[in-house]
Amino acid sequence: MNLNSVIVNGRLNLGAGGELLIAPENTLLVNAGGRIDAVGTAAALAKVSRQGASGTYTFSVQGQISARHFIFEFMDANGVDLSTGATMVSPSAGTGCFSDGMFTNGVSGGSFLKINQNVSSADTIFNTSFPTIPGPSSYNVTRIGNGAGRLIFKNATGLLAGENLMTDIILQK
Repeated sequence: MNLNSVIVNGRLNLGAGGELLIAPENTLLVNAGGRIDAVGTAAALAKVSRQGASGTYTFSVQGQISARHFIFEFMDANGVDLSTGATMVSPSAGTGCFSDGMFTNGVSGGSFLKINQNVSSADTIFNTSFPTIPGPSSYNVTRIGNGAGRLIFKNATGLLAGENLMTDIILQK
């Protein structure tokens, strides 16, 4: 891990209109016991992106993440990588983590969201946008493992939205 990486051991709040820019080839790591909240508003999104005009960064979550009204972009091929033991936290009652947000500017052959864990039996994500197709063999969401439970995406939009561009995920319209 490079010296310019961001390591979260406590709680990092990225609110409405906030931006966190990660230098290329560096890492945003939310350690076990840490938490990142990227919760904006419909009028002022919370944004995690790269610093500069080129390159990608690693976004790894081993702790907790809560996201709504966000933009996550220019991540490496693993996208937002939820490791075993990571927890998706609903930012508000009735709204799943990653609702009302956008994943964009990904890597060809990669995924915007990678889940290496079990999910609860009724995790539902609403109104998420995948507006760009990074290239061949790209996925919006990849789930690794044989865990019980499922993620349901309702009203997903964009060129990379759809069940045929997910691996081991259920999509409902």
